[in-house]
Amino acid sequence: MRIVLGIHSLRGAGGTESYMITIADHLQRAGHDVYVYSAEDGQSGDVARSFGLRVAIGTEELPDAVDTVLAQDGVAALELLESHPGAALIYNWHSELFDLQLPPQIDGEAKLI
Repeated sequence: MRIVLGIHSLRGAGGTESYMITIADHLQRAGHDVYVYSAEDGQSGDVARSFGLRVAIGTEELPDAVDTVLAQDGVAALELLESHPGAALIYNWHSELFDLQLPPQIDGEAKLI
């Protein structure tokens, strides 16, 4: 399965970035075709690459066909829904304290279950 894990920024090295890289690494080790997506590169992008993960900075660096998007924040979810409308969206809601991490609510596209 081709899976894209998305986050708005890989500049810092916080809990969300660490979680995403850990999950991406395990999915890749399980045999999935994994990409880490972000609009911004940085320290966490370097860590992801050190695990042998493919890091795509910008949606144009992603393959055309994607099965599943595992989004870590609302911005990445919306960018990936727009670039890969046929992909299933799984949203990992890390916190209700930061607006960036609130899930997108688009009728017919994203819903909380």
